[in-house]
Amino acid sequence: METSLIFWIISWVFTIAFYTVYLRSIVQWETKPHIYTAALYALMTGLIFYSQLSNGAGIWSTYLWITFVVWCIIFLMSFKYGIKDIVFSDKISLIIALLSIPIWYLSWSALLTVLLVILIDLFSTIPTVRKTYKDPYSENTYVYLIEFVWIFFSILALSSINFINAWYLIYIMLFDLLMFAVVFYRRKQLLKSK
Repeated sequence: METSLIFWIISWVFTIAFYTVYLRSIVQWETKPHIYTAALYALMTGLIFYSQLSNGAGIWSTYLWITFVVWCIIFLMSFKYGIKDIVFSDKISLIIALLSIPIWYLSWSALLTVLLVILIDLFSTIPTVRKTYKDPYSENTYVYLIEFVWIFFSILALSSINFINAWYLIYIMLFDLLMFAVVFYRRKQLLKSK
């Protein structure tokens, strides 16, 4: 069996685990998604999927299609289960992310596209990082570890591993580590203060 196929199968196992745990934790009120982040994640994964397909990533990038569909579902779920604490900085992050999209669309450079998508994603996550710092129990720590492993094997499964195809995925892995650290650190801080 081809090595990339093995990595693709492993990444799919972790993809299913990730979304099962994440969606269940939302329905059980353990995770409270931020509506802005959910909407922008749905948009971003759709853009990245398109970018990877146009740069030769092939069928191995299909997990991003699934990610796009699931984030659309999470966006809809966030109306009921999501955090209602939306502050000014969340709105600024949303505006900056949305204003970056036309620049992405008009860009003819694959490198600029990836960098802009990372920038948009970075501003998309600010509301989630803020709400998680404020309430570290509004996120499930295991989903970030599962996603980290899932993305790692997804990178290994790409037909063509290069900066264009892999950099956004590496960025997601770094974000997963950051979120795990924020949740772990803040929960520990809150326990000490009791």
